[in-house]
Amino acid sequence: MRLNLSLFGHPRLGLTNGERVPLRSKKGTALLALLATAEKGERSRTWLQQKLWGSRDVHQAQASLRRELANLRKLVPLDLDWLVSDNHSVRIDLDLVDVDVRGPAKDAPQGEFLEGLDIPGEEDFEDWLREVRAQFSQTQASGRFDKGGRDDIAGGRLRGPVRAGADFSPFAQALVPVAEPAELRPVLAILPVRGLFTSQTEEPFLQAVTRLLVSSVTRLRWLPVLTASVADDSIYGAIGPEDAKAQANARYVLESELVRSGSQAILSFTLLEMPLRTVLWSDSEPVAPTFDIHEIEQVLFRAVNLLSARFDRCEQHRVMARKPDPANLADAVWRIRYHLQKFTREDMATAAQLLDQAFELDPHHAELAMLRANHVIWDHWLRRVPVEKCDGLVPLARAAVRADPADARGPLFMGVLETWRRNTEHAIRYLERSCELNPCFPAAFSHLGAAYYLNGKPERSIEPLERSLYLSPMDPFRFFILGELGTARLLLGEHAEALRIAREVQLTHPNYVLAHILETNALVGLGEMERARAAWSRLLADRPDLYEGMLAWIPFRETSWLQRLRQGCDLIAADWQKPRLAAG
Repeated sequence: MRLNLSLFGHPRLGLTNGERVPLRSKKGTALLALLATAEKGERSRTWLQQKLWGSRDVHQAQASLRRELANLRKLVPLDLDWLVSDNHSVRIDLDLVDVDVRGPAKDAPQGEFLEGLDIPGEEDFEDWLREVRAQFSQTQASGRFDKGGRDDIAGGRLRGPVRAGADFSPFAQALVPVAEPAELRPVLAILPVRGLFTSQTEEPFLQAVTRLLVSSVTRLRWLPVLTASVADDSIYGAIGPEDAKAQANARYVLESELVRSGSQAILSFTLLEMPLRTVLWSDSEPVAPTFDIHEIEQVLFRAVNLLSARFDRCEQHRVMARKPDPANLADAVWRIRYHLQKFTREDMATAAQLLDQAFELDPHHAELAMLRANHVIWDHWLRRVPVEKCDGLVPLARAAVRADPADARGPLFMGVLETWRRNTEHAIRYLERSCELNPCFPAAFSHLGAAYYLNGKPERSIEPLERSLYLSPMDPFRFFILGELGTARLLLGEHAEALRIAREVQLTHPNYVLAHILETNALVGLGEMERARAAWSRLLADRPDLYEGMLAWIPFRETSWLQRLRQGCDLIAADWQKPRLAAG
């Protein structure tokens, strides 16, 4: 007895005798699809956890995967070992399971891949699903198959090893990436900014915008772009994305367009993954039809931050989906970046191990120096190590500055440490330098804004914090920037605005302690004492340690500013204790 798995149209699982096996779990169905579309039906546990439970911490994701596998095995009323797993990977046995996407062309089903399936909150899975659906649609429409259902292997576009005369469906071609040259690298090729104008006299302006775009991208020292010699040819030559890939071995291509029509103008960007030209990200911003270069520059800065975040995420996931290569330094760098951005204690521990291994390969690598400083600083913060013990981190931050003086991250690390040490004047100078080095760097502006109010100048915090928010509309840590802005507004006595910001943070992060502190203080400042008591009770009343722990890590240079931040909450806390003391 075998199993049939249908992934086109409404997902179905059944026995070859016609008996249906009900798929009641969305994530169970998604798990089967992730396995069935792997080249050999096998995925790593880490990759699966990242796709389906990326919003949870590591231990919860591991437990959820184990539970889902157990539930799937119980569905089949036969002693079939069709799902095989060990400590590192999970495999669907393709000798026991027939999958429609792997069938012959003449039997190719119709319908959308995983029709109607979505998993809210799991962006990694949604990105994967969107990409696979696009690949299947493009393969169907490409006309690469003859009437007999045989693969048209002309041009070497066939994916994976295929014997002569094999009968594969068009869908099977989309199971693994197109065969790529061994030298293909994670490089970004930037094409010239195109324009649709009534006059050719504005062509020099387009070239100036292109140069500004290239200059902005190259400030991101970790992101590999074209070398100057290749960039000159690519930017100002009449080439397309395929040519850019061929010239630069680029996996990613950025297209940009500036269009003016009457009284309106739009600057748009599209990040493509080659060779299928899969759209990974796109954005457009209105600009004044007068083409003010300063306004366009600000739009470019924002776009560069957004496209770099997408590039980073794609490469991290590409590397995490394959087996580690201990001798490959580039592989190690992307894995380290992945674990650092997960921002959990478990991932920090994994990042530390990978950093130790990477330094054995190249102890003088500039990017490793940046990642080491990044790791020790934020691991220190996650573990809430006392601020007075952070002096030992300074040499690592200085080593990052020396490793690449043009990298904005080095001064950022020094600025963060000096802020923690209450040397806020020094911190501000470092952070201003970080902003100068990379005007696309939202973290530099958010920490600069915080340093200003910690130095007793909350009025100077607003501009850099609002700029940070403008640069990072999709940043998963945007709530942190909002919290800093809310703190500055509260210290300025702008209670209504502080309350609005606190409520905005709570929409996405209801347990963020600072948001509750801001809400309580703002309501006290507005004279709404009953609502302030309710705000306090939602999180802080029974866990005063959360309140004290958060405030202990806010390094104001002068304690009088900390008292302002405590004033409203302390008033409510004292009032809260009165009925309890009376009852006691």
